[in-house]
Amino acid sequence: VMGDGSITMGGVTVASKHIIFKEKDLDAVNGTFTVADIMDPTKTLFKGENLDVHYDVNNHHSDFTSTTTGEPNSDFPSQHFKTSLGKGTYDKAGNFVHLESLSVKNGDNYFVSTDPAMDSLNFMAQTAYYNFSTQEIVIDSVPYIFVADAKITPEGKHVVIENTGKVQKLGGAKIEADQ
Repeated sequence: VMGDGSITMGGVTVASKHIIFKEKDLDAVNGTFTVADIMDPTKTLFKGENLDVHYDVNNHHSDFTSTTTGEPNSDFPSQHFKTSLGKGTYDKAGNFVHLESLSVKNGDNYFVSTDPAMDSLNFMAQTAYYNFSTQEIVIDSVPYIFVADAKITPEGKHVVIENTGKVQKLGGAKIEADQ
């Protein structure tokens, strides 16, 4: 069976102009994948756009891939960050979203802040893990972050965005600055 519209299952909504419904799963072409807070369904925790989505209804597990590369297509509204990491997995039992790079070009894989106070802070990354319970984004393979005239290399190439949207203290980071 094929359809056009959206379907909500618990806190997950899949929307597309082209959804193929099967016995135990569904596929959406160039759609959106949204996860809302179970305690407050009006609060969006994660939203991916322009995605091809496969959703296993029985196991509440989804795999999705962006139809574009190098553009921020996944949004963490509460943390005020977006990312272009284009391949992901959602697992309700594990209560997480895992994202990874879709493109082999480093410049295509990044996070960017949408908080005006952070002045479009952005940095490259290869993977990210979002825990819906803690609402923290754990980001790995971050080679460096440019801030003003400084280049910051996070220890272990690891960055955590707290549930408030602030970057967790970068202990042990290497800082290079022009004087």
